[in-house]
Amino acid sequence: MKGQTGETKSVRYRVGNIGDLLKHSWLIEILSFLKKKQAKPLCYADTFSGFDEYGIGKGQAERIGKHLSRFPLFKIQKKALSRDRYLGSVCIARKVLGPAARLGVFDRNPKALDGFKGLGIATLKIKSGYDVLKQKKPYDLIFLDPYDDFLDGHEAILEMIFRKSKDSSVLLFFPFRHAAQEKDVLGIVGRSGLRHIHGSVGRGEPVLDGIYRFAVLFFPSGRMDGKSYGHLARKLDATTAMIRGLRTPH
Repeated sequence: MKGQTGETKSVRYRVGNIGDLLKHSWLIEILSFLKKKQAKPLCYADTFSGFDEYGIGKGQAERIGKHLSRFPLFKIQKKALSRDRYLGSVCIARKVLGPAARLGVFDRNPKALDGFKGLGIATLKIKSGYDVLKQKKPYDLIFLDPYDDFLDGHEAILEMIFRKSKDSSVLLFFPFRHAAQEKDVLGIVGRSGLRHIHGSVGRGEPVLDGIYRFAVLFFPSGRMDGKSYGHLARKLDATTAMIRGLRTPH
């Protein structure tokens, strides 16, 4: 989500599209899992934050209510949907983690950050959303949602993610047009030898979802033990399967 108009430089964005449903369902599962595993309040960074909430189309809202009513994403979005709105990732994280969690945000659009003022959410002093990967400070989770910016220089960005995952878990979301683009990313990730969980959905309903495919990658921090990693992987795989069931085959 990059703005109220739903436009980025090359992605026409439809609020509540199948990519949103995938990434936000993963975000909820990961944050809920980390919260259960840790007694102290979590530290979360969202550096391509977008706005606090967005207007949502009737078709997207009806799909969420009809097919996801038993799932956490709907429960979190229910009040917003009743206002024809859809919460962005920062507000989702706050609802999952509660008021004690430490949230840091950044977005290149200063108007996007205005919606977080007075909510106890810190604006990170960085110049790019990727700069958080260079910080020495560890986070329980860093969420990167750069849209098409990622594929412009994904090799260098992935290297930064690999290094940062030593002390911080990282969730990356990106859209792509062609299978070869995702294959290239997964090849680099595979050669790194790092633990990771991958999920993707193909093109959905054009009117609701646009023309893009979507992928998510989760890199657990070095602190996560193997048993926890395996349990979370199964939950995320099930979540991906559920979201895939919503799309129209192409």
